[in-house]
This record gives sequence, structure tokens and C-alpha cells, in this order.
Amino acid sequence: MSDVDFRFGSKLFVDNNRYARGFNRSGDFTIGESHLLTSFGTTMQGLATGLLEPQSDTEHHFQQVCQAKADPETPLERVWLKYQRLANGKPKIYTLHDSKVSVDLNSPIDDD
Repeated sequence: MSDVDFRFGSKLFVDNNRYARGFNRSGDFTIGESHLLTSFGTTMQGLATGLLEPQSDTEHHFQQVCQAKADPETPLERVWLKYQRLANGKPKIYTLHDSKVSVDLNSPIDDD
């Protein structure tokens, strides 16, 4: 990432609400993606929300991607969009139980 003109975050980026055990243990991100989120996440969040002003063309393009005015080109842009989709979407919950209940309304009620 040394050739990318993108600021490191002022602190490590964590999301204790959705990823309490960390990005690398979630199963949603690769090791490289979790490293990018942790290292650059506070800067990406600041640029995406408008709290930070872009200081380079790379950061300006990142803001354009966040506003859906440009397509993602860098790994940082792709991982941020992936994080936003997963963190803001409804989590999938898998069960081993069928939630459909079968009731026969014509059968007599047994009051034993």
C-alpha cells in the first residue's frame, strides 16, 4: 500500500457492534481486507461521512465512490463498500428448525 496516496487512520478502526471479535475473526473478510479496514478505516469513515476533506486524488475518488458517482477501482474502495453492505444490511440467521407450523383445523381437540 506504499504506492497509494491514502492517509492511515488516526487510530485503529473497530466496529464493536457488528464485529465485536474483530474483522479478521468474522469470516466475512480476508486477512488482507481486515488489515485494510483496521489500518485505514477511520480515514475511510471520515471521508465517507464528510467529516474529513480529501487531501489527494485517491481520497477524492474514494469520496466519489462512496457517493455512488464513480465505480470502485482500488482494494480500499472495494473493501469499504463490502464493509458498508455487510454492516448496514440485515444479518443472515440460519437455524435448523422449520418455522412453518402445520395445523389441521378439522381434527378434534384432545383434552386429555
